[in-house]
Amino acid sequence: KCSSGFYLRKGPNAQKMSRQEIVDFIFDQGKTKFDTLPNRKVKIGDIDPEIVKMYLRLAGIDTSIPLQEALFNLSVMDENRVINNAGALFFSTHPKKWFIQAYVTCARYLGRDKVKVLDRKDFEGGLVSQIDESIKFVLRNTRLEYEIKDVRRKEIPEYPMEAIREAIINALMHRDYFETGSHVQVDI
Repeated sequence: KCSSGFYLRKGPNAQKMSRQEIVDFIFDQGKTKFDTLPNRKVKIGDIDPEIVKMYLRLAGIDTSIPLQEALFNLSVMDENRVINNAGALFFSTHPKKWFIQAYVTCARYLGRDKVKVLDRKDFEGGLVSQIDESIKFVLRNTRLEYEIKDVRRKEIPEYPMEAIREAIINALMHRDYFETGSHVQVDI
């Protein structure tokens, strides 16, 4: 580093790093994680208390905890009441307001050419909602086999539910939020 910026290497062949190269370098070094970065644009009023309560219920945590205490305990708000990116993504109803790429597009096509669209939907809610809605879309747009051997029938989805869930969660959790336009696309 010198007074005029960051450089890829020292010496006469030094090349100045672009802003994106600096961000990528710091991120790759584990110094900065997108989800823990404070986001001063997000206000406490942008957080939906019902989404927080639903999350607490799913996690088996007491839902009578005051909102700000819950957010602090979940490490999505600091002692100065600043919400971080994870808080905005998980607990706001419209994270796309701050992150243009924070949505999922699910589409079902006729054939492999992706020319004729049979069904398509964008999901822009919080992360848990995006996961749930994407899974429902895949289940609604894939085949279901019925096996009847006893009194009850057994439903066998075209794809294992665990694999669908894991793929969608991984895509959402590991998408590059530093990269504008990197929304998740689920194609059938």
